[in-house]
Amino acid sequence: MIKARTAKFQIGQIVRHRVFSFRGVIFDIDPEFNNTEEWWLSIPEDMRPHKDQPFYHLLAENSETEYVAYVSEQNLLPDESGEPIRHSQVAEIFIKDKSGGYRPRNPSLNCPAAPRLGRPRHIPSRLASAAATAQTTNPASANPAPTSPVEVQP
Repeated sequence: MIKARTAKFQIGQIVRHRVFSFRGVIFDIDPEFNNTEEWWLSIPEDMRPHKDQPFYHLLAENSETEYVAYVSEQNLLPDESGEPIRHSQVAEIFIKDKSGGYRPRNPSLNCPAAPRLGRPRHIPSRLASAAATAQTTNPASANPAPTSPVEVQP
């Protein structure tokens, strides 16, 4: 029997990494790990998250740069700073609401029941390319900017 699991965070929510100094806004959610085995094995074994949990695609930022990150639920916490996300691609996907939160520009395309064929339909193709790169590049060697070998890729 397959155990149903509900994502703790939602699209448009601002989160921060539990260990590393970066935060971001969620633009897509995988119900469980959905990346390459090469990417998985590039994470140091003692830091590898479990595959059977939601993984989140973030428009991420740290003090130095902006990038796309793929992060397990166990490594995320709600961001309570109240600060906006400065990532240059936020406006392509989200509208900032009166409370300072982010909601998708086209909420009908974020239907959880919608089939996932190719890129998620609510993500502009330019951003989907960046997300695909984040999923297929070795995070330990590809980008020193976030200073994290775990679940991060510009």
